[in-house]
Amino acid sequence: MTGGGSGLGLAITLEAARLGFTAVAAVHRDDQADTVLSAARDAGVGVEVETLDVTDDEAARHVIDRREPWGLVNNAGVMWPGLLAEQPLEDGRHHLDVMLLAPIRLVQLALPAMRRRGEGRIVNVSSIAGDANGPILGWYETTSGRFPH
Repeated sequence: MTGGGSGLGLAITLEAARLGFTAVAAVHRDDQADTVLSAARDAGVGVEVETLDVTDDEAARHVIDRREPWGLVNNAGVMWPGLLAEQPLEDGRHHLDVMLLAPIRLVQLALPAMRRRGEGRIVNVSSIAGDANGPILGWYETTSGRFPH
């Protein structure tokens, strides 16, 4: 589960653990691990934590190769509101990498093992912002639409 350090990602991680899956919360920062482990203790479930920058090809490959997950939930996201005319293009590149390229990267890495096993599931979480427009969410809306198949 990418984006497993808070919010919906953490809730999905805890529910997966409650259902009996080996739940691994991939968090962006080391300091999020304590939050995840504390929430898991409070919920009475076991959860494992990986620190993963989903934009890092080698780090993603390392985690997927080591874990060979049965399931993958792509939930990582970023939102930096602002007018596109005033935001650096590097912010847009980061949005595209986290919210579009990273899920595809992780699918490409996880899918071969799932195919070898003949089973597995991939869930790509998106946002209502892909169908709604706001005045200052240009990069987020661009990368939050329905995930391509």
